[in-house]
Amino acid sequence: TTVASIDARLDAMEMASMDDDTRLRAVENGQSNMSARLEAIGESINELKTYQRETNTLLREYFRQRNTP
Repeated sequence: TTVASIDARLDAMEMASMDDDTRLRAVENGQSNMSARLEAIGESINELKTYQRETNTLLREYFRQRNTP
């Protein structure tokens, strides 16, 4: 019974280890997906900043021409 008991405990530990590995992989995949999303958001923000700068430049030029006699 001692060998059977040890085998049963080892089996339980292996199952727990596999469950932990599965959970760890899920967390790692989630972090990877989140990193990709954050990178895409950062790129979108940079594009918006570029468009805003272009708009500001156009507006300055428009008002400069408008105020020039």
